[in-house]
Amino acid sequence: MVKDVLEGSIWTALLTATIIAFIIFLIERAVIMSNGSKWIAFFRVCLGLIVAMLGSIAMDEVVFKSDIDNKVAEYRTALIDDAANAQEADYNIKIQQQQAVVDAKAKLWSVSLNDTKKEAGGHGVTGKRGVGTITKLNKGIADEQKNDYTTENEKLEGLKTSLIVEKQKAQQKAQADFNSNALLLRIRAMFDLIATDNIMMGVYILFTLFLFLVEFLVVIVKMCSKKSIDEELEEARISLLRSKSKKIM
Repeated sequence: MVKDVLEGSIWTALLTATIIAFIIFLIERAVIMSNGSKWIAFFRVCLGLIVAMLGSIAMDEVVFKSDIDNKVAEYRTALIDDAANAQEADYNIKIQQQQAVVDAKAKLWSVSLNDTKKEAGGHGVTGKRGVGTITKLNKGIADEQKNDYTTENEKLEGLKTSLIVEKQKAQQKAQADFNSNALLLRIRAMFDLIATDNIMMGVYILFTLFLFLVEFLVVIVKMCSKKSIDEELEEARISLLRSKSKKIM
């Protein structure tokens, strides 16, 4: 699991396997050798359940690795899209506001141009054809409004360009920050995956049940079988030590 799923080095995988195997050996030996009250039996059952569940999850992560990789890839895509959509939502408000300003400037410019054309055509205030004082005044106003429109439209285009740049930066950051080998993320992906597919859920349940029974076998053996040779030897050793202690006292 460390090497194939979490993509650790071979030495890390061997060290992890050695430590876990040693811990499991100690736990199972303690279960086999223990002999106490109902609380100890209850503790043995709980301990077996925990070990079985953790072991099942670890093995399922290895067996369903390819399917989990596909689900994690969906998480990555969704995260990148969300980062881009967040930037787009922020900039859309600014773009809409700037677009309203540009539309207003364009409308004023259009009105001034029409007034200039009417005045030059003899349909304006003076009623005289030609480029007179009023026509020149209207043309000057129209030129100023054209400049205002051009300035505001450049701001709008700048916002649109900034949106594209910021979306790319957000997507790159989200992709760089996403760790597809995170264990909790992969466990979540596994459960999300089996929740959406009944066939896969059935396979997962059967496989998990098999691993559960294998992991829990030591507890079942302890509860249903007679004392083992190791237990009898351990009890004899303890009895001998007690007898020696009494003689010394």
